[in-house]
Amino acid sequence: MEAAPVAPASAGGFADAGSGGSAGSRYDALLRQIVQLNTDLQKTAALSQTLQRERDDVQQLNVKVTFCFHSESKRLHERCDKLQLVLMQETEHKLIAKWKKQLEVKARAFETLQKKFAPPRDLEQLRIKIQEEMEGPYQQRIESLQDEVERHRQLSFDLRREFEVLKAEYEQFSIDQVRPFDQLFGSQP
Repeated sequence: MEAAPVAPASAGGFADAGSGGSAGSRYDALLRQIVQLNTDLQKTAALSQTLQRERDDVQQLNVKVTFCFHSESKRLHERCDKLQLVLMQETEHKLIAKWKKQLEVKARAFETLQKKFAPPRDLEQLRIKIQEEMEGPYQQRIESLQDEVERHRQLSFDLRREFEVLKAEYEQFSIDQVRPFDQLFGSQP
């Protein structure tokens, strides 16, 4: 099957078959279409440049936010470490002061009992008996306080672990926020 011959432009080949218009009106329509396409192209180029600038701004903001996050994270870690140290020192000082007071009270009670009831020959036996009575509760108390210190350490560890999880979630969130822009504009080095 042969293709139909194409009429030359001077013979009205550009005119619409059904419109019966001249080559000039077809040329004007094509010229208007070219002008419209050129206008659309310029608008699209301007929009593309605007979106690229916005993407660059978002990337710069992300860098700033990431830097601020890391700085704040470091500061919070340091503060947490300092607070843990202060807490442990305060607890230790309170325990020592409490034990000293208890020991002084027991020593005074012992001296009172010694003066009141103990003849010199039974003094050594009484001292041993009181020492045994005092060591038992204090040993239990020490174990109880050691358990309390261990609970505080575990709490500190749990808080640190929770902080690390939140940090990882934030970093993933930051990555997820940039990914749509990278997919839209393609990754640029």
